[in-house]
Amino acid sequence: MCPDQLPEPSRSLDEARLRAVARALAALRRGEPVLVGGADGNGTLVLAAALAEGEALARFERLVGGAEPVPAALDLTVLARLPPAALTVPVRHPRGGLRRWAARHDVLFVRARDVAGYRIHAERRLRKVADARVPLAGAEDTRIVAFRPADGGPEHLAIVIGAPNPDAPVLVRLHAEGFTADLLGSLRGEPLRGAIAEVARHGGGVLLYMAQEGRGTGLTGAPRAGRTDETVYPPAAEMLRQLGVRAVRLLTDDPGDLRRLTRQGIAVAGCVPRTAVMERPPAAPVAVDE
Repeated sequence: MCPDQLPEPSRSLDEARLRAVARALAALRRGEPVLVGGADGNGTLVLAAALAEGEALARFERLVGGAEPVPAALDLTVLARLPPAALTVPVRHPRGGLRRWAARHDVLFVRARDVAGYRIHAERRLRKVADARVPLAGAEDTRIVAFRPADGGPEHLAIVIGAPNPDAPVLVRLHAEGFTADLLGSLRGEPLRGAIAEVARHGGGVLLYMAQEGRGTGLTGAPRAGRTDETVYPPAAEMLRQLGVRAVRLLTDDPGDLRRLTRQGIAVAGCVPRTAVMERPPAAPVAVDE
C-alpha cells in the first residue's frame, strides 16, 4: 500500500459510528453546528460557511464568542454536499469532556477519526444500480453504467464507448460534473460533449462522469467543469475495478492525475494528451426553416 493510500473501509467503522456521522452531516445541512472531537480530548465546533447567516450564525457566536477558519473541518462540509468552507472554533478540554459539553449546548458530537472513516466508507463502497445502452451523437455504440455510493449520495456514471479490451490498457478520461458547461454550453470549463468526442476519436474507452461534492450548479465558486478534485479518485478506481478494467491510458495533460489514480491501485500505462476538440467541440448544426 502506498503511504497515502486509504485503508480498507471494513476496518474503519461499525454501523453505530456510521450513523453518528450521518446524523452530524444532516445537522450541518440544517445549518446547525457540530462538535468534532480529536484524539487529544480537544474538539472543534464546526458550522458550514454556506449556511452561516441569520439565526444559525448568531447561535454559533453565542456558543463560542467568535470564529476562525480551520482546514480540518472541510471534510464535514464536503460530505454534507455543501460548498467546502466552514467556520470553526477550538473547544479545549471542556469540563466533563466533549460529549458532556455537546449535550449541555444541544449540539451533535462526532469523532474526527469517524468522519475520516465515513468518507473512506462512502468513497470505496459503490453499488452498480443501472446499466443501459444509450446511443450518443458521434458515439452510437455507448452504454452508461451508474454507481451509487454507500451513503446514498449522488451517482457516478461510467460512459463506456465502444468495446474496450480489458486485457489491454483502456483509454480513460475522468470528467467532473458541471451543470453550466455540460448542459448550457458555458465557455468556462471543459464540455462533456468534447470529452466524449475525444474518447470516441481514439476508438473508444471509458469516460468516468464524477459527481463532486459541493459543486452544485457551478455558479457558487465551485471548480470549473471537467476539472476533478482529490475526492473523485477512490470512487473512480472502484468503478474501474467493477468494470473489469485493470490498467488504463489516462486522457489528461496533468501528470498528477496519473499519480493520484495509481495510489488507488489502478495501473496507469501512460497518458494521452488532450486536444482542442475537448475544449470546444464543433457546434451541432441548427435546422433553419426555409
